[in-house]
Amino acid sequence: MLRTCILLGALSAGLGACDRPATSPPAKDARPEESAPKELAALRVYVSTKDIFGASGGVYLALKSHLEKQGYRVVEQRASADLVLQPTVRVVEERGFLSSDHRVQIVMVALAGEEKLDEFTAEFVTSNKRVDRGSIRDLLVALRRSSAVSRHARELRAAAEAAPSAPVEDEDLEKASPSTEGDEGKPKEDPPVQKSDERGVTPEVIDLDEEK
Repeated sequence: MLRTCILLGALSAGLGACDRPATSPPAKDARPEESAPKELAALRVYVSTKDIFGASGGVYLALKSHLEKQGYRVVEQRASADLVLQPTVRVVEERGFLSSDHRVQIVMVALAGEEKLDEFTAEFVTSNKRVDRGSIRDLLVALRRSSAVSRHARELRAAAEAAPSAPVEDEDLEKASPSTEGDEGKPKEDPPVQKSDERGVTPEVIDLDEEK
C-alpha cells in the first residue's frame, strides 16, 4: 500500500510539472555593434564622395559618423590618409511622385594611394533622398571583413612599430655637455678660493690697474 501511494505521488507531481508553463531563459540583449579591429582602427581614413544627387552629402556624414563611433580616425586631407573610401551613390531605379523615392546603390571603393584594395556594394530604397544608415553599417561590416584592407592595415602598423628611433649623434652630445678644457686644450683652472680673516670677513680684492 505504501509503495502504491509513493508511485501515485510521484505520478501526480510529474503531471503537475507538465501543466506548468516552461520558464524560458530571459532574452539576451542584442549584441552591440562590433568595433573596428585594432589594425583597422589605427588607419587614418579619408571619406571622399562624388556628387550624383542630393544624398551623397548624407552618405559622407553617415560614413564619417559610423567610422568615428567604431574607433576609426577620420581625416579631411587625402594626402595624410592611409586609406581612402570613395562611396559613389547611383540611382538604379526612380520610384514615387516627382522622383522622391529611389532604389539606390552605394559602391564604396577602398584605396591605398593609387592602389584599389577592395570594393563594397549596398543597395536600398531611399525616401526623399535620405540615406539608409543600415546600409552604411553593412558597408562598414564589409570593410572590417575585407582581407585586403586588413592586410594593408597590418603592414602599416608593422612598419610603424619597426621604424627605429632617431639615434643621438656624438656631435650633439658634445655640444650639450659643458667643456672642461681651456682655449688651448688645457684643463681649465678653478679660481682661487678667497680665505676670510680672523673676523670672518672676506677681504675685498682691488684691481690696481683700474686704479691707475
